[in-house]
Amino acid sequence: MSRMTFDVAIKGEKSNVVVKFVDNIDVRSINTVLEHPEEISVETSAIKLVPLRKITWRIKCLKEGEFNLNIKINNLKFAKKITVSRENKLLETFLSSKGAWFLFLNPGSKPIHSNSGIEYISVEYPRRYIVILGINFNSLVLYFVFSIAFAFLLKSKFKVVI
Repeated sequence: MSRMTFDVAIKGEKSNVVVKFVDNIDVRSINTVLEHPEEISVETSAIKLVPLRKITWRIKCLKEGEFNLNIKINNLKFAKKITVSRENKLLETFLSSKGAWFLFLNPGSKPIHSNSGIEYISVEYPRRYIVILGINFNSLVLYFVFSIAFAFLLKSKFKVVI
């Protein structure tokens, strides 16, 4: 699962900031603070999902640009960049402590020290869809459908036999 994405937050849109902890951490005992610039409003205080070992905030972007969110967990501080734009940009949405193999497979991820007790920190942007005739389609589905359709349309031109 790659943690690079072309999605960005759009002005006025809501996203989630998620911190997931490793198995032996009890999230009820963790003190967290989300520091944010004035261009981003935090709509919910820290929501602790105990069975999932996650802490989540819902944020809303008020202005376009690149901003840093600072997440303070007990005595540790982590910086997470969030991009607010109308244009899609390749950006990392994930900070991880999963080790070298994970970082090799996900080169955009930034490492977190493995002793921090944090599995990952991510920004979950809303899913994007392409609307055709009032129906929402995921762009990956459209890519596969059009690839297969064009392959069948062009098979006779290139003298391909199936």
